[in-house]
Amino acid sequence: MANPLAFPTGRQAGINWSHIAATNLRFSGVNDGTGAGFRNLMTGGAGTLGASGRSFIMDSHLGPSFTTSASPGKVTYTGQPTTNDAAVTCAFTIRRVSAGNQDAFCSASANTSGFHAGLSASALLIQNASTFKTSSFNAPAGAPFFCIASTGAVATNFVGVNLATGQFFYSQTTALTGFTAPDGTYQIGNGAAHLSSAPVSAVMFSAQYMTLPEMLWWAQNPWSFWYPDVDLNDEVGLAAILAARASTMAMMGVG
Repeated sequence: MANPLAFPTGRQAGINWSHIAATNLRFSGVNDGTGAGFRNLMTGGAGTLGASGRSFIMDSHLGPSFTTSASPGKVTYTGQPTTNDAAVTCAFTIRRVSAGNQDAFCSASANTSGFHAGLSASALLIQNASTFKTSSFNAPAGAPFFCIASTGAVATNFVGVNLATGQFFYSQTTALTGFTAPDGTYQIGNGAAHLSSAPVSAVMFSAQYMTLPEMLWWAQNPWSFWYPDVDLNDEVGLAAILAARASTMAMMGVG
């Protein structure tokens, strides 16, 4: 039986719309391994790469990954939703490379709006401007982690899985309040608040609050959201997205 924590080599990237994490989905993306950066699995489009300070690697646990070494090494997506959501879930796969703060995802171009999620010096982190919540556990240096942070009116929940050892971690703290609306630009890698050299291979962001039991269920098979099993017939694969997009453009007479 295949290890559900291992990167699903050979499986097509897509969105498992029947997955518990797909409710109110705002963004989902993976590194497609082509050197084009992250693919937005909701549209099939690639983000805009920073001019320098980024590279693409094949990580033994994370698969195709995007890593940054300096600003402006990041991937940005403009024209994204600007709804000021009352609940937020962000999940990502990352390998910690240093003890400092390392952003995985930001929902705005500046740290005065939206939120960002990643690793603090000693924990998982979700932050809005100067207000933040952290987990009671840490991703040690060098460890490949699947991380989920979810906050709403009830509480802020964190779940982490060491993809190398299979260790599960979770914690709960008070709700993160006072969210400000995103500004329409999403960032992966060097975020609005913290530069990051950590490899990141998959990210999602939704406007929902997930309970700890829901998050722990997902953590047993982390890749199932971004790389659904084709036998389930419940995914939209990247190839299908691109084919549909190309067909639409052809009908519109766009080359």
